[in-house]
Amino acid sequence: MMTERIKSWGVKVAVVCFLLLLALPTIQRTFRIFPTHALSDVDTKVKKPQWSWGAFQSGRFQKVVDDWMLRGSGFWGYFVAISNTINYWLFDVAPPGYGGVVVIGKDKSLFNSMSINDYNGKYYSDPQKAMTLLEQAKVVQEYLASKGIPFLLVISPNKLLLHPEWMRSALASPQPTPRLFPQARAALVQSGVHHLVLADELTEARRYAGMKFFPKSGAHMNKLGTCLAASAITRELNKQLPHPLPSVDCGEVTTLIPPSADDRDLARILNVLDTSGSLDLQPAIQPALSGKGELQNTLFVGTSNLFGFIGTMRDLGLLNQRDYYFYSRNMYSCSKRNTLGEQRCSRRPIRKKHDYGLEILDGRSAVIVETPEARFHQMGFSFLEKLSTQIEAAGQLARAAGESQVR
Repeated sequence: MMTERIKSWGVKVAVVCFLLLLALPTIQRTFRIFPTHALSDVDTKVKKPQWSWGAFQSGRFQKVVDDWMLRGSGFWGYFVAISNTINYWLFDVAPPGYGGVVVIGKDKSLFNSMSINDYNGKYYSDPQKAMTLLEQAKVVQEYLASKGIPFLLVISPNKLLLHPEWMRSALASPQPTPRLFPQARAALVQSGVHHLVLADELTEARRYAGMKFFPKSGAHMNKLGTCLAASAITRELNKQLPHPLPSVDCGEVTTLIPPSADDRDLARILNVLDTSGSLDLQPAIQPALSGKGELQNTLFVGTSNLFGFIGTMRDLGLLNQRDYYFYSRNMYSCSKRNTLGEQRCSRRPIRKKHDYGLEILDGRSAVIVETPEARFHQMGFSFLEKLSTQIEAAGQLARAAGESQVR
């Protein structure tokens, strides 16, 4: 008797749950129970089809409706989001699409797949290759030194290596190979290239022991991490600048605040109804300068990691005009602040892919090249490789011209 009642209740509960799942898209669409975030660079939204008798008769309307449903603009998109949400909350599995960009670790922490591959040593290659790349960086550094322009190579940290407590054993390789960067570190020191390893700065910041430098929901450092990066960059540049910049003090952690929209880049591409499991409190700080001073015309080359510490340096008043160069993409230039405190940034379409020369270095107060630790062997060095080739070619022409004059 008891068994039959349990079976009866089990069937009723299963039916109710099934009906709720069917109704959830409509409920969400009407009442917006769960917060939703727009997806960028993932899919193109198709316009809602407009009915007409002619389109209906020809069959065009039906085809447009099918496309609209399949592309997620209709109820189908909510069913996909429900499936993703179930996988996210119950199985710690990210959607298989989007090129496998997002990986879910412990405690719903999110990682770029690049961090996992670096952790497992999948980017390992011959350290001699790193030495060749660093030789190219040294050529650019010496060229800039002849013009009195400081050069600094900044290596951004791997989120997973800074916070290994978020690594799930299922994601670790059973026989990991040696990581590239530790193998290349000796070559980095021997090269004589002015460099800064941000992972060292963060792990040695005893003042902030136990603090997180990355949010669980994003791939970029939080305010504390970017402040420590800005402080270290300023310190290293002062070793080369004729007039040192004021030092940056990140101060004490005053409180903990939820991550902002900028810290949720990985959570937003999961396409789930609720990503609250990947949100955590972040340290809030009030950085300050020891004095006044700024860089007038700085060139930053790197990845999206630049946004964090550039933003901190800008907000502190350490940067005036600056250009960003994201490897093979276009440059961005920001003008000086006007009397209203506004700052205008405009895109320079003349700088097409690989369309730059040594003039890009002219008049700079400093050149800072950033590359992720996980991709130390390939990212950022295309920029230096091309400039070093042009520098060597210009040197050969100058020597040839000098020899011809002697003759």
